[in-house]
Amino acid sequence: MIRSIILSLALIASMAVDAAMGDWRLHASYHNATRCETIDGKVYVLASGALFSYDEEDEEVRTYDRISHLSDIDISLIAYSKENEALVIVYKNANIDLLYSDETVYNISDFKNKTLATKNINSISINGNTALLSTGFGIVELDIERKEFTNTYNLNTEVYSTHIFDGAIYAGTKEGTMRGARSKNLLDNSNWQKLNKYKTTSFAIFKDQLYCVIEHLGVYTLDTENNRLTLVAENNGTIYKYLYNDGTQLVAGGTDKVIFFDSSTQKSIYQIEKGSNFIRKKGSRVWNCKGYKGLAACTIEGGKIVEKSLGIIPNSPIRNYSEFLKFSGDRLLVAGGNINYLDTKFYDGTAMVYDYTNERWTNLPEETIISSTGGYLNVCCIDEDPTEPGHYFTSSFGFGLYEFRDDKFIKHYSNKNSALQSVISGPYENRYIRVPKVEFDNDGNLWMLNTGTKTP
Repeated sequence: MIRSIILSLALIASMAVDAAMGDWRLHASYHNATRCETIDGKVYVLASGALFSYDEEDEEVRTYDRISHLSDIDISLIAYSKENEALVIVYKNANIDLLYSDETVYNISDFKNKTLATKNINSISINGNTALLSTGFGIVELDIERKEFTNTYNLNTEVYSTHIFDGAIYAGTKEGTMRGARSKNLLDNSNWQKLNKYKTTSFAIFKDQLYCVIEHLGVYTLDTENNRLTLVAENNGTIYKYLYNDGTQLVAGGTDKVIFFDSSTQKSIYQIEKGSNFIRKKGSRVWNCKGYKGLAACTIEGGKIVEKSLGIIPNSPIRNYSEFLKFSGDRLLVAGGNINYLDTKFYDGTAMVYDYTNERWTNLPEETIISSTGGYLNVCCIDEDPTEPGHYFTSSFGFGLYEFRDDKFIKHYSNKNSALQSVISGPYENRYIRVPKVEFDNDGNLWMLNTGTKTP
């Protein structure tokens, strides 16, 4: 651990030599697209806890980070306020930014600075000038126009979703769906009414009706006068994760299916490629946030959603993992796993190379490794052959050694085909081939450590 810390500090110092004050750059990951908003011809994408935009007209991709625009890192939620022409950005630490169309940013840090047992924000609902934050203890109300918090409703339970409809706040909580009339003092918990026992994860208003997603059951309308739920789309194997009104239709989606409603009884159901995190519909254009496959532009043709572009991903590290760093000439080698003796956290296999000359990130392939070897986790070291540029070896604390050449996976070395040994024997021995360190000498010989074995 001490050696790793010293190495990281030495690398930071060496980079600082070449960088004048104020010239720092943040290399954030933008690969895992989870949410997007369409604003005036641009698509703003939340990916890997960071933000980038794609201009539909000139196809420019622009990234936003703490150094150049924003106030913090690690974004958890985004939502657009049409009335204020502002993108509301919520960070995991409860900090909030308002990003306006002229790219000015206003920071609201009051909630972040509060001393509370929990400040996690599960969702954000925009209702005119009001943003409702669903938190681990209740609801926090933000006036976007005035840029200040106005009310905090402590419901003493976790809230997953909220919405304002017909003069009341509806809240999907751990205890069930609740309603509070805004004409009453909602700081008094006795003025909140429990409507049902279900876990409501999303609300939306469409054609003067309140719709909601109930976890594991489906999409419903809620008759607010008679407190009656009516099923309009059952799960059928798909867990619906989001619900919104796009201006002309109601959209409900899950990982492999999306529904466009014209009314509560008229709808079109489309299958989408599994792994979709979010579908944003804007007129005839559809945007698919496909996780690590990026953002894809789609159209609706012949009853199908057809992809019109490859995944849009800014050039960046595939993940924000950087346990091990090493320079090899003009390239920075990065491994993202950890030395994990207690099996408490396993990081997805991550090995990356940054070419300073061309300012390009290369993420060494993963899918072929997982399909052919059955495991690729905790890659904790990487080195390049000094006699053959582009020839890399990565080591895993658990799964052995991996070889790459010209950005392609070549071979996996384990206790079955090499001198490497497993810490244990038996059916799970392939998960305990611990290689914490790998390094070439100047003659191109590869050395490695094989930890926890009988013969080191």
